[in-house]
Amino acid sequence: MATFADLLTSRGLRRALRHWFETREMRGEIAGLSAADRDALFRDIAIDEASLEALEDGAHDTEGLDALLARLGVDPDHLRDDDVRLIALLRRECAMCSDWTRCAHDIAAGAVHGAAPSYCPNRTTIETLAIGRRPYPRVV
Repeated sequence: MATFADLLTSRGLRRALRHWFETREMRGEIAGLSAADRDALFRDIAIDEASLEALEDGAHDTEGLDALLARLGVDPDHLRDDDVRLIALLRRECAMCSDWTRCAHDIAAGAVHGAAPSYCPNRTTIETLAIGRRPYPRVV
């Protein structure tokens, strides 16, 4: 039987605790903002308060998004510099995706070619970026 000390050495539990502390800290910071500053923050990151709470409770890493963008010919650094609201929207959808483990596996295995996976909630946006309908340079 695992002791409490054994559980604390678990990577998953450490990650959950870190997430819990970071979430509490972020909620405190947001609560300390004036209503105008809070509204401006939500507008800047293209999210509403309810969606933020959902992300806090169920979000996962979006690190695969940059890899997916680059693999499909979109420079994620240029996109981030040029359109912070669009990258925020892409990250939000990615963080809320229920297929994130499948996506991470597909990207790591090199199974993503030419188009975003059919299960990707950002597929249409990423494909639009990849074919150059927006002025983002393609990764060569």
